[in-house]
Order: sequence, then structure tokens, then C-alpha cells
Amino acid sequence: MCHKILMCPADHFTVSYSINPWMKEGSVNPERAKQQWQQLAETYRNLDIEVDMVEPNAELPDMVFAVDQGIVVDNKVVLSNFRYDERKGESDIYSKWFEDHGYEVVRPSQNHFLEGGECLEWRGTYFLGVGFRADKETKKELIELLGHPVVYLELINEYFYHLDTCFFPLNDEVAFYYPPAFAEQSIEMLKNAGGTLIELTEAEAKNFAANSIVLDKTVVTQKGNDRFADILKRIGYEVVELEMDEFMKSGGGIHCLTLKL
Repeated sequence: MCHKILMCPADHFTVSYSINPWMKEGSVNPERAKQQWQQLAETYRNLDIEVDMVEPNAELPDMVFAVDQGIVVDNKVVLSNFRYDERKGESDIYSKWFEDHGYEVVRPSQNHFLEGGECLEWRGTYFLGVGFRADKETKKELIELLGHPVVYLELINEYFYHLDTCFFPLNDEVAFYYPPAFAEQSIEMLKNAGGTLIELTEAEAKNFAANSIVLDKTVVTQKGNDRFADILKRIGYEVVELEMDEFMKSGGGIHCLTLKL
């Protein structure tokens, strides 16, 4: 089980530019966003998980999305190489935090784009979402850096620009996904992985059901996905439902805000 999580306070979170279709400038209620973020952090603490913090920067509102910063495997962090200039400044701040806390930080080639929310492990394989924020060419480099098999999945719907908006590995046997977010060949690759795939509805996908986080036998998820929550409960999971709609205005949610260490 994960015992420690890295987060970045939402002190400066806002939507001041647009790099995905969810983002509408000026749409965020900053105080409500802070309250929602605090509730998420308290939820983790109530589950006996230590929450570490990165100091936020007023000029980098998307720093709050900690999982985007890189891929953590054991004591190594493969740092993200953000596609958009608006986010590039986040990397040096997070890199310093990792180095100060004893992690080995490695960076992909600067001509290969990679963002942490694009890479999810399921059944011993790391799946890399490509098409909007990461490149197919990154796969070979990731295999070398992670020391694990890597398969890329092509994302084709701009509303589901990160893999963690449309794919949710629950455990080694079960994963949820939203088929219209993927190219047909990538759907076949997921089906051939050997586990059980459960389709998310359009309403669930747009309400960020896939952007949940699993912690042992508890799933922390966005409110309003009743069918999804019922399935989780039938499988044997406790479900904690939170309202995180202020962050959805930026195209992010619970998983985006949470980097497991």
C-alpha cells in the first residue's frame, strides 16, 4: 500500500490560460478550490497516509497537479518534459524537491515529450498515453529508464488528453476505461492485456471517474458517478466521494492532484 503522497497546495490555482478544452480563463472559484483541495488532503490523512508538500509558485497555477510531474518507481523519478511552455517551469521546482528528499531524478530527452499523468501501471506493464502530451518515441526511452515493459496507447479525443482521464487500473485484475478516448488498435491492446476491462459511460468519463485514486481497498473518487461507485463496492472496495469540480474546470481531478511516493 502507498504510505506517502506528494501534493502541492492550491493557493495559486486558477485558469489563466488554455491548453486543453476544459480550460476557460477565469472560471475557477479560488476559495472553493482551496477548500476542495484541503478536503482531499484530509481524506488521505484520515486513511493514515502521510502527505508531503511542494511549495506552490504564484506564476505556475498548474503546479497543483502533482502527478503530472513525473513517474516515480522505487527511489527513481522520471521527470516530465512538458509540451506547453506554460508548464515547463514546474519541472525545476519539483526536481529540486525530489533531489532534496533523496530521489534519483532522471530526465527524458528534451525532444521527447512526457507528462506523468500519461503513464499508468497495470498487470506489470506501464501504459503510456500518446497523442496530445506524450510522444510515441518516448516509449523506447521509458523502457530503459523504468526497467519495465512499456506499451503506448493512442489517445484520440482532446477532452481525454492524459491517460489518467480515461483509464483507471483498479488492481492487477480489473481496470476501467472509456473506449471512445482510444484508437481502435489501442483498445485491442488493452483487451489483450489479460485482465477484466469495465467500460465507463460518457457521463462517468466526463465526470472524471477514471481520475480516481486507489489506496489499498479504498477508492477516492469524484462525486456523482453512482454506477461506478456501486461497481467498486461490489468488488469489495470502500468508496470515498468528494466534490472536486473546481479542478475539473482545468481538466484535472483527484488523481491529477496526487502523486504516490
